[in-house]
Amino acid sequence: MDIVHADIRGVSSFAVQSFNIHINYFQASILMRGHTPLLMDTGLTPLIKYTIAGMHSRPRWMAPEILLPPDDISMDEIPYTEQTDVYAFGMTILEVMTGKLPYSHRRYDAVVMLDVIRGTRPNRPLDPPMSDDVWRIVTACWETKPEKRPSAALVGAWVDLARYSESHQLY
Repeated sequence: MDIVHADIRGVSSFAVQSFNIHINYFQASILMRGHTPLLMDTGLTPLIKYTIAGMHSRPRWMAPEILLPPDDISMDEIPYTEQTDVYAFGMTILEVMTGKLPYSHRRYDAVVMLDVIRGTRPNRPLDPPMSDDVWRIVTACWETKPEKRPSAALVGAWVDLARYSESHQLY
């Protein structure tokens, strides 16, 4: 069985220490800097049936097919897949690299949802600058059609290669 996270995102950047806390029936891992939470993984959080654009949704990281699922998807089906996680991971890379939320120029999530559905993606950050290699990874993760996005394994390999090439200045 494939495992889909369905809520990949960061809160800020530059994690320094980590610890675990228990919330309700599951364990959550939170990366912290002092008392500031930076990145959270809710582990085995039970999946909620009706998450599409609900009160607890996070449209800044959601793939277009989550916000506007195909008509043949019933309300009982959860449209989260490896491809939706890859899309969210691309947004998380942007967030961690810039220290800002995806679509930080947008104040309201409703406007972000429209941008995502229309295919408008965040611009390449200039401050701090993002390398060409990392930007290519991010934009590949944001492909509108899920079948055109790379697999999670391929994204992991690309990230490793980008880190290696930047640290060893291969060019």
